[in-house]
Amino acid sequence: MSGSRGTAEAGAALKVPAFKGALMSSYWCSGKGDVIEDWCRCDLNAFDENGLPNCSPLPQPILRLSPNVEPSSTVVSLEWLDVQPAIGTKVSDYVLHHKKVDEYTDTDLYTAIQAVLQELLGKVQDVKDGAGFERINDLFRKTSLEALRDATAAWKTRQNLLLLSAQGLWV
Repeated sequence: MSGSRGTAEAGAALKVPAFKGALMSSYWCSGKGDVIEDWCRCDLNAFDENGLPNCSPLPQPILRLSPNVEPSSTVVSLEWLDVQPAIGTKVSDYVLHHKKVDEYTDTDLYTAIQAVLQELLGKVQDVKDGAGFERINDLFRKTSLEALRDATAAWKTRQNLLLLSAQGLWV
């Protein structure tokens, strides 16, 4: 009799954590994920049409123009307003990159322009030393076009990597 009672108690002890986990999943993760510490790990079928997890009822973040940075023709600064709930969704399959806007200069473009200017100063020195004008003009045209193409390609590559990382295809 006491042997069967011990087995029943052991079975009940195993059911309590399972019941607690199911209850927490139902309450915090809408029944579409597991509660781990203080966040929901969404099931694979708990993603919306944008590919973002929707197993936890979170308020949607708001993007708005930042009043601190004045927009220009090349830079628009956005603020991400988010209300942090007590239980949230941890997005582990997506990498979001945020770049703080301290300066308006793009470092890749600035470096490319700086290299072109240094090369042009070398060409000016060649003119002072007596090199032919046509040769210098051809070199100037070729150098500036190549540098502009390289800077544009570097910028496009960085933008593509950011898009891929936001889609979870590049980490």
